[in-house]
Amino acid sequence: FQPKLDLRSDEVRGVECLVRWKHPQRGFVPPAEFLPIIENTELIAPLTWFVLDQALSTCASWRRHGLEIQMAVNISARTIGSPELYDRVVAALDAHGLPPSALELELTENALLGDHSLAAENVSRFRELGVSIAIDDFGTGYASIGYLTTMPISAVKIDRSFVDNMFSDPAAAAVVNFTTETLPVSRST
Repeated sequence: FQPKLDLRSDEVRGVECLVRWKHPQRGFVPPAEFLPIIENTELIAPLTWFVLDQALSTCASWRRHGLEIQMAVNISARTIGSPELYDRVVAALDAHGLPPSALELELTENALLGDHSLAAENVSRFRELGVSIAIDDFGTGYASIGYLTTMPISAVKIDRSFVDNMFSDPAAAAVVNFTTETLPVSRST
């Protein structure tokens, strides 16, 4: 779990559930090596449902112990178009006794660009339910600012490549400054 820190108050406002693989011979395999492969197979749906369940189980446990934070879970481009996504999310929230506000779904720009109407419909349904929606890795895809401002999103997570270089690269600084002034931005530690 990666904490999400409010930079104004220095408080952890939530966490993001991240998939990690400890291979018996190779040790820890970076997600960049295995997730792109899984995303192009039928394994992405079972992995998504497993991660969602584990994340919400952990969130419910923490909340029972007084830690009222939001859990973020990444949703792949293939999964956002799944006809069962909404029902699975609702069932997982119910199974763990969590309100929709306990969950934030993180989507990449590219996940929203595939089928605009389906993505917009799914995002709207989740927002109406009370689930937060964040755009992850913003700046690496091809979504226009105008398009993003029409989506009912809660937060934008600027891609690390811009944030890491914003003090040394004027173009990266311009992207960060423009985005933070235009869209709701979330920063992860």
